[in-house]
Amino acid sequence: MRRSKRRSSGYSVDDWGMAIALVLVVMATLTLISSACRAQDLELEPCPSPRPVALEHEGSPGFWFERSSTRCLLSRMAALPLYVERVRLLDQRLTLAEARDGLQERRYAAAAEGEQRAVQALEAAERGRREAEEALNAWYRSPVLWVVVGAASTFAIIVASAVALDRLAP
Repeated sequence: MRRSKRRSSGYSVDDWGMAIALVLVVMATLTLISSACRAQDLELEPCPSPRPVALEHEGSPGFWFERSSTRCLLSRMAALPLYVERVRLLDQRLTLAEARDGLQERRYAAAAEGEQRAVQALEAAERGRREAEEALNAWYRSPVLWVVVGAASTFAIIVASAVALDRLAP
């Protein structure tokens, strides 16, 4: 005899296994039932062609139909509200589909516009980067230039000072 292990909840492992198996069986059954159930189509049997017979009753003219033709016509008349409801639902579905298509078109247009703006921003950033690189490598930013300008101005100041001191000296 096998003993089942008990958990702290008071239920055995076998009880949990049975519960899980039961849930799986119920889910499988519901899946099979739902896949087997399909929406009924409103197909009607063809009615036998009615052959009306003209007759007159108490001076009033009229027509007589066979009972099977009358039953068929009445069943079709009873199905008319179902057809009307089906047409209404299909019309609503069409309206919703058109609205969804319009929304998708607006989303596409907005995405295309956003993409265009992103491309323009990327191009502007690239242009700014190139301009910054060009400004960084400009001739007036060259350290050699400023060393030469500094040396030349120092030489000019020394020469000007020497000339000025020579003129002031007796």
